[in-house]
Amino acid sequence: MKKVKILIDSTSDISLDMAKKYNIDILGQNIIFGDETFVETLELGPKEFYKKLEEFDSIPKTSQINITKITEKYEQYYKDFDIIFITISSKASGTFQSANIAKDMFLEEHPDASIDVFDGYNLSIGYGRLGFAAADMANEGKQKDEILEKLEYLKAKSEVLFAVDDLNYLQKGGRISPTAKILGNVLDIKPILTIKDGLVTNCDKVRGEKKVYSKLVELMMSNIDLDEKQTVYILHGNAPDKVEKLKEKIAEMTDITDIKVNDVGASVGTNTGAGVIALSYLKK
Repeated sequence: MKKVKILIDSTSDISLDMAKKYNIDILGQNIIFGDETFVETLELGPKEFYKKLEEFDSIPKTSQINITKITEKYEQYYKDFDIIFITISSKASGTFQSANIAKDMFLEEHPDASIDVFDGYNLSIGYGRLGFAAADMANEGKQKDEILEKLEYLKAKSEVLFAVDDLNYLQKGGRISPTAKILGNVLDIKPILTIKDGLVTNCDKVRGEKKVYSKLVELMMSNIDLDEKQTVYILHGNAPDKVEKLKEKIAEMTDITDIKVNDVGASVGTNTGAGVIALSYLKK
């Protein structure tokens, strides 16, 4: 029986160091600053992205991984591995569709290949954590079907809550209306967002940044599965000060101690701007 190789796209916000640790291969989305194009994670890490974002006088764009790049990865691994490619939500990007088109084309020439494309149905570490779990199982020698079954379970339980600083990015991306952006800026309204049915949706709102942290923790505790052994992730877009404030609220309001901090990368950061702060956990 072949071992399993886990592929994942860069919107998962898995760093190169973590990918190496877990033996995951990352396929990078394209980040476009004017006439310049960079491959996320592989050429443009979070630190470099937010520096460029600060200097750029517009909002960068993203484009999905092309079919040729995906096919090259299939070619690299199919002889020695069963392949599972975990992608960003199919509702938010065309990567899932492209990966399946590449798979169908590849299987025509290589019918002996074993490739599964798994819709992460989430953003950032909301499906990145699925990559960690799948890679752990693959590294333990678990077979494809068992890993896919675990992924389905985790996909249904993974939740992300986040708040942004600059509503311009959400409005440009069509996540909120121009009127909501203006009112939010004038009244200092901070929307709390989540991923539902594979797309960003409003969850709650608070007035003023100070209330964001307690609201995020409150919402998490109302729906977290405390019977599940899990890691709570704090995600941030170049906002280490917010990380510390959120950690303090978690310590104040909960008994949770297994916390990891993760950077929000370029794909998500292009749609949220700097200053985004988020929580990811397994829900009931």
